[in-house]
Amino acid sequence: MVTNTIYAKLLDAESFGRLMLVQALAFLLMGVLPMGFDSLIARREIAAPLPIIRQVLAIGFGVSAICLYLTYLYLENLGAELFLLLLVAGVTGAAVRFFAAIEQGSLRFLRSQTIAQMPNLIYLASGAYFAIFGISSWIEAGIAFAFSHFVAALYGLRLTPTAEPKLHHDRIADLWQRALALIGIFASLLLLNHIALFVAAGTLGLRDVGILGLATTLIASPFRLLSHGVGFTLLPRLTACGTRARRKRLIFQELAIGIGLASFGAVSLFLIVPPFVDAIFGGDYRIPMSLIAALLFLGFVRLIAGVATAAVNALANTRGLHLFNITGWASAALAGLLAFKLSEFGADGIVYGVAIGWAIRVVFAGFFIRQSL
Repeated sequence: MVTNTIYAKLLDAESFGRLMLVQALAFLLMGVLPMGFDSLIARREIAAPLPIIRQVLAIGFGVSAICLYLTYLYLENLGAELFLLLLVAGVTGAAVRFFAAIEQGSLRFLRSQTIAQMPNLIYLASGAYFAIFGISSWIEAGIAFAFSHFVAALYGLRLTPTAEPKLHHDRIADLWQRALALIGIFASLLLLNHIALFVAAGTLGLRDVGILGLATTLIASPFRLLSHGVGFTLLPRLTACGTRARRKRLIFQELAIGIGLASFGAVSLFLIVPPFVDAIFGGDYRIPMSLIAALLFLGFVRLIAGVATAAVNALANTRGLHLFNITGWASAALAGLLAFKLSEFGADGIVYGVAIGWAIRVVFAGFFIRQSL
């Protein structure tokens, strides 16, 4: 969040919009490349030595290359050379997800978060460097983004076991079924996270993408971090719960804590963001109050969806995961359609369209949680 704010100050709105699109695409790659096996590792269903990681990344790389080509057809103005950066960031970022999942599944949360947050810290350091010495192009920021994940992947590699576990072929087939269901869930989740920027790029223009990107950084990112934090600890704890009553109590407890913190944060952001943007960015970025309100609404819906998705991942069986995968894509498709339709009202309409998609995802998740408790 801080790093993107720094780059927004250093770059004009259109250049910052390009950078935000590259980041959004890279995060989608990082989610797709592990093919769902990072979630199986976090759920403690499988060990993850290097041979398995290499095999999964190789398959995910092929899928991601196809996705990148299709994206290039939609966003030609990004430039073909930048897709090399996306591949580097995507592959190394996916490896970081694997290494963090290994530690999460072993309940070593501090070490897991260290690995997961290391790219953010390195990227922050790059922002501080460019703030002092200057930056000539947004491509330099893209290189720094890819480099930060590369370094974090090297660090995680040092902690990973190299022995390969013996798995029966029937066990491998079952794991792939569960993994593909999980990757579908998380891919649709990632698409929902970034679809507003993609729609804005196709309907409003790169300058509007930059303004929406800054607004998302300042307002929606705190909600995303809160949702990630709640879901991160909820998944293994919920898996360990032995009774229906304990699982239900834990879910509502996490929701209450999250909504309470989010309510305090929403009031603070509503009061602080407008004067902060005026003081730091002047007339380069204008974030209307209506867009702030839309993003706050989206933040609350996303927080609830994050808790609900973590609960489904922890409790649902393979059939339930596949069904939730389908409903997740239906929610993402509807969010995209609504965002395109409401884009005639500007960025506000796009955000509300995406928020409706998130709300539908919550409804579907609630049904599967009730069935799985």
